[in-house]
Amino acid sequence: MPSTLVEEAVERTGMSWLQVAVAVGLVLVLLLVVAAFAAGVLTAPFDVNFWRVGLLRPAIIVYVLLALSILERLRNGAIESLRPLARMDDGSFGHLLAEGPMFNRRLEWLAVAMGMVAGLLLWRPWDYSGFSRMWLSVGARSEWLVLYGLVASGLWGGLQGWTVYSSLSGMTLFAGLRHHPLDINVFDLRPLEPIGRWSLGIALAFIGGSALSLLFVPELTPSVEALILYGVLILTPVLVFFLNMLSTRQTIVAAKRRELDLVRENLAALSLTLEEGTAKGQPEHTPAVLDSIGAWVGYEERVGKVPEWPYTADIRRSLLLSTFLPLAAWLIQEVVLDLLKRLVPSL
Repeated sequence: MPSTLVEEAVERTGMSWLQVAVAVGLVLVLLLVVAAFAAGVLTAPFDVNFWRVGLLRPAIIVYVLLALSILERLRNGAIESLRPLARMDDGSFGHLLAEGPMFNRRLEWLAVAMGMVAGLLLWRPWDYSGFSRMWLSVGARSEWLVLYGLVASGLWGGLQGWTVYSSLSGMTLFAGLRHHPLDINVFDLRPLEPIGRWSLGIALAFIGGSALSLLFVPELTPSVEALILYGVLILTPVLVFFLNMLSTRQTIVAAKRRELDLVRENLAALSLTLEEGTAKGQPEHTPAVLDSIGAWVGYEERVGKVPEWPYTADIRRSLLLSTFLPLAAWLIQEVVLDLLKRLVPSL
């Protein structure tokens, strides 16, 4: 089975995904507490914005690590479902997968590096008047806060960049199979449905991360900017969902095309037989030929109705319902904050 950079790193620790996620989260929270103590936050009145912004990156990092364990199982399940369809021996199939983009460590490291740079530029932990305004809330300029921001933002960005790359690489992971014969029954696409579930898992991971982020960001009032943000949060995972299945769709389209070519060849031959029989005055063959033509026409209609995307109605429904998750998270945040403000006016 393919193994990515992060998966190998987790395997080398000898711990499970859950243990790694908890350990990383605890280290980041501990570093935040130490930074807060050094900046005098622990001795000051409780600052909601500080802790919400400070805990955002550990929460997202832990969430991504836990989501990756699920995506790994879904990806392996998708690969296992394709193995019986590939007309090649185990060695050739393994070699084909080994040439996939997930094994390109240089690209993975490049994605991590680009993500770290993007994360640092986005959060600017060295700038006390930066995007998060986290440091202004405590009225202190602590080097510990900068250190925490550098570590958390760099790790957050690197993991995000790698996640985007590894998710999009699924778009070409199975592309090589298109150039090899696959025993696909166009009327039974169940072996390809695990690819749809894997793609759904990727989309849900992105949407879940977006929803989780909204629980930690400052209050987001309805505006054009908020609508644009919500649109981006929804369209991005939906786009990834379809892009990840693009190569599989092309495989299904090619299989349908082969069946339709066979139908057209038989219809052409039957039409010629019908014309020749009529010209020779042999009407006794006409009913049998017409029955064959009707059967092939019905077969052509059935092939034309075969879906070209490897997902079921349940997968499509789950994707649609998940698009409302960030909106639900935002509404929950608004309700909870309003309730807290009434109970604790100082907030």
